[in-house]
Amino acid sequence: MHLLLSIDWKILYAKDLFLSPLYLALIYLWAYYKKSSTYKGTDIEKYFIPALTVRMVGAVLTALMYQYYYHYGDPFSYWLCIKFCWDKILVSPETYFNVMLKPFSTYSYETMDVLGELDYFKFFRDPSTNLVIRAGLLFSLFSFNTFLPVSYFITIFAFLGSWRLFLTFSELYPKMKREVAFATLFVPSVFFWGTGVMKDPLCIGALGYFTYAVYQIFFKRKNIFTSIIWILLSIYIIASVKTYIIMSYAPAIVIWVISHYWGSISNKFVKILAGPIFVAVGLLGGVLVLKQFSSSGQKYSLEKLMETAQSTQSWLTLVSEQNDGSAYSLGIIEYTPFGLLKVAPKAINVTLFRPYPWEARKPILIPAALESLFCLLLTIYIFFKIGIFRTLRAMVNNSEVLFCMIFSLIFAFAVGFSTFNFGALVRYKIPCMPFYFLALAILYKQNHQFFQKKTKKIVKKKMVATKSSLPA
Repeated sequence: MHLLLSIDWKILYAKDLFLSPLYLALIYLWAYYKKSSTYKGTDIEKYFIPALTVRMVGAVLTALMYQYYYHYGDPFSYWLCIKFCWDKILVSPETYFNVMLKPFSTYSYETMDVLGELDYFKFFRDPSTNLVIRAGLLFSLFSFNTFLPVSYFITIFAFLGSWRLFLTFSELYPKMKREVAFATLFVPSVFFWGTGVMKDPLCIGALGYFTYAVYQIFFKRKNIFTSIIWILLSIYIIASVKTYIIMSYAPAIVIWVISHYWGSISNKFVKILAGPIFVAVGLLGGVLVLKQFSSSGQKYSLEKLMETAQSTQSWLTLVSEQNDGSAYSLGIIEYTPFGLLKVAPKAINVTLFRPYPWEARKPILIPAALESLFCLLLTIYIFFKIGIFRTLRAMVNNSEVLFCMIFSLIFAFAVGFSTFNFGALVRYKIPCMPFYFLALAILYKQNHQFFQKKTKKIVKKKMVATKSSLPA
């Protein structure tokens, strides 16, 4: 009999109840020390503790949700593997260290034999799930192999990555710290689903560190060595867990850096000449990175993506019809490159703006529907307040907005096209949401300032005209 059939199917035990408050106390001692030693007296100090708190609350709520609402899910599978390896550490230390330090293909015979007792053996073979197990095993060393403390440690990594993203954009836009804080630290879906023993917090944290490291190297020209280390580590994490994030992010980050340097050219003639060169280099760099990742992982090739999406759509539609589930459809899809272009607006729309309120058939989807509605209304308001053409022109002229929008739209298309289920979509889409809200915030704030200046000029002209028309 396999191990899975002989254990309790749960993630929370009595020791979570006793150890969780202790670890929370230690985490907040560290947080208050960090705030007072690093951010004391700055105008970003006030965001640190609240941002950490919503993440910790999210970590607790997701654990309770999976244990008592879903009764199953990815955290159960990961924790089963982590707990199994930890329980075997005295019987077979080699198994623990093989899983922690070696790729699957180099596991020893003893390790393969021990892991063969587990039904979830495939989780060790898949690099994406293997990395979550490794992270859990690492933090188990400091938490007596207890789910909630391990969840806190992984959540802190995600929080610190988001904090780095906040630092990056608050330095670029010092008058927009409140808006940047909301976009990077307080988006509900991100601080709820981007927690716990899951793939998502690892990706969220890595994206934040990646962006901050690129900013340090190419914009500030500081901390070069440590930033390169963080870039390499972030690429390893994201490429291992969700390669399609890198495939969406690579073109955007290359264009961000190149457009920044292009925008810094003061000579108009040189700027015009350099424009096509920068565009060509940006496109070439993006294509080369995409080609590299596509060749290293065949499951992310265009053909495989279409094949997987087609089978997933058919299966989820059938299940949804039978169980009144939360599947969605993009209509009739031609699984060709041209067919992808035609369906792209629908896929982007479903990621950013759905489920609509009337599509939230389950209580767990109601918060997601409200956030999506807010995102839709905010987008419509900004486009009509600024003007569609002026908004599009502002996107192209601002390198940060261009970066955030390119990543958000490519990522939104990839996720919306391949998920076909609102329950999964709510979690899968969170890496792009901070970037999309950042783009909207910058667009609105900068153009709002433009309109304020314009209004002041008009009022001043009217006052001058009125004064000149008065009799002497």
